[in-house]
Amino acid sequence: MSSYSISSGLKDTLIETTFFALDDSQSNYDVIIQFHSAEDIPKMDVFGHADPYFIAKIDDQISFTSTILSNTATPKWDDEKWIVRNIPLNAILTVKIYDKDDAKLFDDYIGKFEVLNLINYHASITGHKVIGPFNRYHGFFHLSIQSMESSEETKHLPRYTFDGPCRYSRHDSFAVGCLTMLNPDCIYSTWKIQIRRISVFFKPQERQYWNRKYKVAQMIFGNYLLSLASQSTLKLAHKVLYGRTLKHNENGQLNNADDLWKFVFSDRTTKRIKPCIYTYVIDDNTWRFSETDAQVFADVASKHALLANASEYVRYAGQFHPRPKYGWNNCDDEWELVFDNESGTYAPNAYLLINLKNLLLFNFPGLNIVTYEYKDPKLKESLEYVAQSDDIFIVTYPRSGTHWISTIVYGLLTDGKPFDEDTGDYLAKIQFLDRFGKDIVKTTMIHPSAIQTHYPFYCVPYHPQAKYICVIRQPKDVCVSCYQILSSNSAFRFSQIDFSTFFQLFINGQTPYIDYFDHLDSLWSHKDDENVLLVSYEQMKNDLRGVIDKVD
Repeated sequence: MSSYSISSGLKDTLIETTFFALDDSQSNYDVIIQFHSAEDIPKMDVFGHADPYFIAKIDDQISFTSTILSNTATPKWDDEKWIVRNIPLNAILTVKIYDKDDAKLFDDYIGKFEVLNLINYHASITGHKVIGPFNRYHGFFHLSIQSMESSEETKHLPRYTFDGPCRYSRHDSFAVGCLTMLNPDCIYSTWKIQIRRISVFFKPQERQYWNRKYKVAQMIFGNYLLSLASQSTLKLAHKVLYGRTLKHNENGQLNNADDLWKFVFSDRTTKRIKPCIYTYVIDDNTWRFSETDAQVFADVASKHALLANASEYVRYAGQFHPRPKYGWNNCDDEWELVFDNESGTYAPNAYLLINLKNLLLFNFPGLNIVTYEYKDPKLKESLEYVAQSDDIFIVTYPRSGTHWISTIVYGLLTDGKPFDEDTGDYLAKIQFLDRFGKDIVKTTMIHPSAIQTHYPFYCVPYHPQAKYICVIRQPKDVCVSCYQILSSNSAFRFSQIDFSTFFQLFINGQTPYIDYFDHLDSLWSHKDDENVLLVSYEQMKNDLRGVIDKVD
């Protein structure tokens, strides 16, 4: 059972059972709400029109957030449909309209309207009048509602059950991407997918509360002086990583398992499925996840407590990764998602993994899903990558000529083909795989290809016939380059410190990257190996032709 007090568990169970019992004698209705458009929306800033979006709620029990439309007084939402099951006859719909402003912590409030007779709704020709602050007129809003009595199936669902469609939202952060360094584009993405009927598969009384035996969770949720501050920090980070923005968001609808693979798990450049490990939570309404890694910034950005917005409970949590269903030599065949329950913060029960599988199959029929308890040795086997005899590894410390040497290797593999003519081919042949730490998942590379990593040599998969190209650079130049890229981002603490302070952090191995000198020592100890080529950044500057000949 999940770790929470008996009194709180009894309280939650009493609330839920009382809530449903009171509703048994009431009429049950299902509604399909289609949000269409608005008109005469006022401008909220000096220049241009508003960037409107809306949040709809039914009885403050369930909510729907629309996509953001840019610079318009007459927004038209093409496919904003909301299906809710088992609502009472007297349910009230409230819609609030906002103006999105990425530069502000809070968006401007435009106005709201209510639909008091949701079940017997008749659309007005003129639409609903939007009333803003001080009772001012702020436009009209148009929607349509189809209502029906709940069927024998849906009337037994929990009150206010979300039933589709499944919509996803991806938020990209360049600021975090520069620190996590999980891809060449320096973009860190977070995902939020609305999932149908979560409460059917994860009962309210089965909520997974925070793990009272886990010290980190104790510091966040326990009775400590800094607990409230920790929660506030997590909520602010959640807003930064998952908040909808105008410029760095993608939204869409997922109709089946194929859409999930295409729009969520395929690399936007190569169009191939991207092998990596994600941290995830299932909350009351959504499935949230982001890529994780042993590197400190990626690890922090993917913490379960952050994903859950510092909630004391989740419906479920863990990690998952995609893999080819028939092995890594069949990457062009079917793929599957492998889920576990690894979360120190919430310690979810392993017996609920089957519920997770059934929930995802209900939402995405035909999706290949495998589940493992996080201690199962088969999970490690699923992640582990064993070096092959024909592998080429490019091993460098960050800011040490990684892209330069990778471009050289790409040119040699493709007989001099300029990589800028086909970036997708370059990324398929030269892939950055540090996202997995020691357990590197074999990717969908197009051979001949090379594996690029910033890990020290002792963390890189080894084969005596594989080739290892290692690049080193003078530490003072590495330190300056690292400081320049980290201090240029005002969102993180390195922009607030001077170079002398950063220098001490670098010397002591306290930057977001691994200890430089530990990394250098790991390469230097293999400099005489027959299958290892050690070159320096300075050699590439002074004798590029000679370095190319050595690599070739």
